[in-house]
Amino acid sequence: MTSTKPTNCSLGILCESLICHVNPRNFSSFTVSRMKFTAFAITFHRQVRSKNSFSSKLDGVEGLGPKRKQKLLKHFKSMTAIQKATVEDIHSLGIPEKVAEALLDKLNDNN
Repeated sequence: MTSTKPTNCSLGILCESLICHVNPRNFSSFTVSRMKFTAFAITFHRQVRSKNSFSSKLDGVEGLGPKRKQKLLKHFKSMTAIQKATVEDIHSLGIPEKVAEALLDKLNDNN
């Protein structure tokens, strides 16, 4: 037996990995394609907003990745404590001095 794939689709629906084209003069197919585009746009903007909602003052410091951020927060317990720390305190956690200096500069400039 051979399987047959549909060659013509109405309303611009994805049929077995084939994207079928819609006729822009057909109102119903235009409406469905417009709704699909709107759903895509909403999903895209939600993803963009969710990425921005989980930002931290620690973001953007070169050399400070997720593990070092976690190490800092685990040791100092708060952003205020990190801000009050010295370069030597941060360096004692295994973070390079240049990164510690850049971190403290960024935190103190944001006030």
